[in-house]
Amino acid sequence: MNKKIMLGITAGLCLNSPGMAVDFDLESLPLPDPHRKEKDIKPDENLLTKSCEELDEAITYLEPAMLSHRPGFYDDEYNRGAIWASTAADYTILENSWMFLPYNWLMGYIDDGRKHKTFYKIETLRRAKAMKNCYVN
Repeated sequence: MNKKIMLGITAGLCLNSPGMAVDFDLESLPLPDPHRKEKDIKPDENLLTKSCEELDEAITYLEPAMLSHRPGFYDDEYNRGAIWASTAADYTILENSWMFLPYNWLMGYIDDGRKHKTFYKIETLRRAKAMKNCYVN
């Protein structure tokens, strides 16, 4: 069995046992942080050596990555189908079609993370353009 799962089961059993004092530190567990952090948008020296046209080209190249073609939750036909099938089809093979919804959420979370990273790359390039006073007369 996975070491993390065993630790979680053991911690759950110990914390729920009456009369058993446990010194349990959640900070020591290697859990991922679900919250995105604000990144520093200070450009490095490599960006400051590029010309204004090269910075514009890099921004133009990254802009399409900010677009999202994912429909909203209620506009997505797959979500509608999963909800309908899991509600209407009890005790059939379609009963567990609700499991598509967390998968769809995870794909949206990954997509948002990609857009978040791209946003900071674009902002770093824009900051480099501002520091170089590009197109200012």
